[in-house]
Parts: sequence; C-alpha cells; structure tokens
Amino acid sequence: MREKMKESQGMMVVLSTEYLYTVYDGGKRHVVNMRERICTCRQFQMDVMPCKHALAIVRKYYMSEYEYCFVYYKKYNLLNTYEVPVYPIPDESIWKIPPDVVANIVLPPKGKIKPDRPQKIRYKNGGESRTKKSRITCGVCGQQGHNRQTCRNIPQTT
Repeated sequence: MREKMKESQGMMVVLSTEYLYTVYDGGKRHVVNMRERICTCRQFQMDVMPCKHALAIVRKYYMSEYEYCFVYYKKYNLLNTYEVPVYPIPDESIWKIPPDVVANIVLPPKGKIKPDRPQKIRYKNGGESRTKKSRITCGVCGQQGHNRQTCRNIPQTT
C-alpha cells in the first residue's frame, strides 16, 4: 500500500459528486466511486484494496486509507483467525478409518492430451552419446566432404 501511495503523489484529483471523483494520472483519466469502491482501472474492485487512484483521493481529502480496505485485510481479523487453537493430528496408527474407505483405491488424475503434434523422437540426456553423422560423398569424384554441385574436380573422360 505504501508503494501505491508513492505512485499516487503526482496525480490530480477533481471532485465530481460527494463520492465520485476524477483522477488524472499523466495522460489517463480514471473515475473513482468511493462509496461503491470502484475504479475504472478495476484494481480497486479486484484486490478489494484501494488502488493508486483511490489513494490519491484519500491523500488529498485526508481520509483513512484503511477505511477502504476489505475487512479480511485488517489487523483484528488476522488476530481473530489465530485466536482458536489448532490441535495437532494424532499418529496414523490411531486413526479410525472405515473399511469401505480403505478398500477404495485412488488413482492419479488423467493427464490432458496436448493440442500439439505428438513428439516422435525422444530427447536425449546430456550424458547420452549422440549418433555420429555420416559424411557427404561426392557423386562425381567419390571424395568425401562435398557434393556433386560443389565439386571442383573435373571429371576425366576416356
């Protein structure tokens, strides 16, 4: 939230109604509804925390930025989450599992078939030796290292 507050420093805020504001961010214009907690950048409603445009309004009109955060992000809810004790799970040998559940065999999920063409040749590991490539042989003179088109040896006619 501090980073967003820093980003909101250079923005210009114009009041439209009691809860509607227009925020100019460089060359872009955003409309923020502080009552509904909606901004045209959509970050306010997605994160359920004030976006940088809403924080520009909060800064200009000296409001509390924490007032516009969702209740789950507030400190007292975090503390209430861990208020209830969490009991450890007993040893597996003590568990009482019904026989019909023990009899069920759970298989892994089937993998999805990829839309691409299937791979024909397997990839070799770094430790595996690569197959040796055969050298090119010329069809005119019979020497290795070049082919018929690049042959410089003149064929002998008898």
